[in-house]
Amino acid sequence: QDFFYQRLVGFFFQQPAVPLGSGSFDMLHLLKLFEKVGFCGPIGLQCYGLTGDARDHLTQSMSAWRILSTQQDSR
Repeated sequence: QDFFYQRLVGFFFQQPAVPLGSGSFDMLHLLKLFEKVGFCGPIGLQCYGLTGDARDHLTQSMSAWRILSTQQDSR
């Protein structure tokens, strides 16, 4: 694996895992970048390392995804 990949993974995994919509990472910007480069593949939800009730996290993440999808479509 190359150095950039290792640095990127190291950056993300230093941050605590939180449900979608709870963190400070700009997901809308990332989705717009995917669109800009023509990415049209699947996007998965990683929940490894979350503590607490799994159903609550999934509900919160699904709600955040719906909001992000609406915002992305409106831009």
